[in-house]
Amino acid sequence: MSAGCGPKSGPVNGGEASKGATPRPAVEQQLPLLRWVPADAEIVIVAESLSALEKLSAVVEPLAAAIGLSSQDLFSSPWLRQGIEPAGDVLLFTRGEDITLVATQTAEAISNPAALHAAWTPLKTSAKAAAVTWHMRGSDASGDWLEAMQAAADATGFSSDPAAVQSLVGEGDAAIRGHLPLLPLLASAVGGEEFLSCLPLLRAVKGLRLEARLQPDGTAKAILEVPLSASDRAGIVGVLGPGARPGLIALRETEAAHLSLGIDLPKAAAAFRENSCPELAYEIDEILGRMPMSPPPRAFHAVGTRLSTSDLGGSIALQVPLRSKRFIANQLDRIPGRSFFESSIRVDGHSVKKLSIPTMSSIYYQLSDSQFLFATKRALMSAIVAPSAAPNREVAAMGLWPARFPQLRQLLRGAASSHELADQWHDLLLLFESARLTIGLGDSMIVELSVRPAR
Repeated sequence: MSAGCGPKSGPVNGGEASKGATPRPAVEQQLPLLRWVPADAEIVIVAESLSALEKLSAVVEPLAAAIGLSSQDLFSSPWLRQGIEPAGDVLLFTRGEDITLVATQTAEAISNPAALHAAWTPLKTSAKAAAVTWHMRGSDASGDWLEAMQAAADATGFSSDPAAVQSLVGEGDAAIRGHLPLLPLLASAVGGEEFLSCLPLLRAVKGLRLEARLQPDGTAKAILEVPLSASDRAGIVGVLGPGARPGLIALRETEAAHLSLGIDLPKAAAAFRENSCPELAYEIDEILGRMPMSPPPRAFHAVGTRLSTSDLGGSIALQVPLRSKRFIANQLDRIPGRSFFESSIRVDGHSVKKLSIPTMSSIYYQLSDSQFLFATKRALMSAIVAPSAAPNREVAAMGLWPARFPQLRQLLRGAASSHELADQWHDLLLLFESARLTIGLGDSMIVELSVRPAR
C-alpha cells in the first residue's frame, strides 16, 4: 500500500471554519469524524481506538497475508500512532480502491504540527482530526480523495443518509461498528452491475451492519446483519429444509469440523427463477446435476473428526433430511449379506439399526421416508437421534478446529497442487484454534464469524 499524504501547505479547513456551511446532521454530535466521509463512500467503519483495529486485525493477519490481503501496514505500523490520540475515535472508509483513515490528533500534535507524522494531513475542525489514504494495490491514491472529504465537510456527505448511519450507532460493547453497501461491493467484485444476477433483490438490501469485538479469550468475533423485509424473510423461510438437531449442534463443540446447509436447493432454484434470477437458478441446477444422490436431499448436516473408508471407523455423524429414501435404501441393499450383520437396537428409546460387518467397525443408522441419520459411534447416534422441539432457522454453518484433525495434513496434500503448498496451509491453519461461520434467520439475517488464535 502507498500513502497519499495530501498537500503540505497546512491544515485543510472545513466544518465550523467554513462560511455558509450546510447544517450538520445530528449524528455528527455523537460521531464527529463522520463529517469528513464523502457521500459515495462504500465501506465505513468506526472504532473506539486505533489499538482496537490493530488487535482485531492481528488475529486474522496470518490468514489475510496468505491470500494477499495483509492489513499489517495499515493498522500495525508504528508511524500511525505518531501524533494520534491513542484513546480517540478512529474512522475508516473506502472509495473504490482507496482506504482512508481518519483519527484525532494529540494535544501535542495540535500545538506542534511537527509531532504529527508527515503522512497525516490535518483536518481543521473542532475534533482536530487528521487523515491518511492508501491504495489497495500499492499504487498512488486517487487524486481527489482530499477534495472529496472537503466537500463532505462543507456540504452533505455520508452522514446525511440515515439508513447508512444507523449501522454506526448502537448500544453494547462492540469495539468496531460498520456499514457495508452490498450492491456496490458485489458489483465492484465482478466488474459492474450488469454482471450481477438478482439486481432487484440486491437493491432491496440497503446495506449490511457490522459489529466486531475481541472477546476475553482472544476470539475475534464479527457479526453482519442483513436487514430483510417481511416478504424477504418469508421467501427465505420457504426454501429452508429441516435444521440441524440440537444434539448435532452440541457435537460441534467437541468434533474437529462441521458443515450444515439448511437450504433446500431445488426450492431455492425455483424461487430464483420466479424472482427473475435465472442465472443463480442455473448455477444451483448445475450443482444439483452433479450430485450423486437423486432426488437431492432437503438439507445436509454433518459433524465429525475422522472417517476411515477402509473400515468405516472414525467419528462422524450425519443428519440428511430426504425427499425419498430410495437412493439410501439402494446403497444399503448393495452391501453383501447385510441381513446377517444387521440388527435392530434401541438408542435412548428410538429404534436404530446397527450394522457390524466382520473386519469393519460397527455403524449406526436410522432411515425413514423423510430422514437419514448415520453415526460411526453409538454415543454419536445417541446425540443426534432426538428430534428438535422447535424449528431451527439456521441457513448454513461451518467450522474447523485444525488441531483436532489428525488427518489434516493428508487431506490438504490430497487437495493442493503440491505438498509444499499443502504443508504451508497446514502450518498456517494450526496458528488458529478455531474458525466458525454461521448464517441464521430471525427478523433479519445474521452472519456470525469468529476466529480464535491458538494459545
